[in-house]
Amino acid sequence: MFDKRYYDYKFVGKDKGDGFDFIEASIFRFKTKYQRTYIVRLEEYRHNIRILKFYDKNHSDSENRYKMTFDPKKEPNDAIKVLGTCLNILVDTAKENPNASFGFIGENSLDESKEDTKRHRVYKRIVENFFDPAKWLHSVNKNTSTYLLINRNTDETKKLQDIKKMFVRIYPKLEF
Repeated sequence: MFDKRYYDYKFVGKDKGDGFDFIEASIFRFKTKYQRTYIVRLEEYRHNIRILKFYDKNHSDSENRYKMTFDPKKEPNDAIKVLGTCLNILVDTAKENPNASFGFIGENSLDESKEDTKRHRVYKRIVENFFDPAKWLHSVNKNTSTYLLINRNTDETKKLQDIKKMFVRIYPKLEF
């Protein structure tokens, strides 16, 4: 997959959830050839769905850590490898848990609206190429830049509705 257009990553631990909808977060780390360290959080929620989030470790304490970008002129072609690494984490998780579903929000940059963000468009293109619609129900919302991949090994229609209700309850500003 991705012909080594990704970085090797390692599992570094887990964070506890809230005891209700949010079960736990698996934490991964990888380092780029430009010596940036990225943190990947794969948050597990009820209904066997995992939400992928990642950020540069240098921005760990920033409330905008998911909005930050890097300069492609200083780090050419690195975005492909960073995204490829995140994709590999999803694929490896799907192998370990064949009933898992996934999701993400294409967070807006600091100077961008939340609707159909650049990240959302890029992530959507990647996901559409690697997750077969025969095996995955793709649920896209451009208004909130959200994307859900519901595993077809389950009753995906009911599961999709349950997941949407859960996330609207957790994040009231999120609409589906």
